[in-house]
Amino acid sequence: MSPLPDPMDSRALPPCTAEEARSLTERIRAQVEALCFLVAEARDRGAWRALGYASFSPARRLTHGSVGQRRRSRR
Repeated sequence: MSPLPDPMDSRALPPCTAEEARSLTERIRAQVEALCFLVAEARDRGAWRALGYASFSPARRLTHGSVGQRRRSRR
């Protein structure tokens, strides 16, 4: 089985056709919506509290920071 192309390397994938772009955009939209529901659930159910944070804000910053760090390290 061949490894998946690195999504951070735009040279690894061919350009989208218009149909592929519409499909991809719809998939992104659906995933963003799902992510929003998960974040709201984590906030509403106090996941941040269970992890030892004083408020939801530090948990959010930590999550966003770790994603950004991974992204930058791949460049």
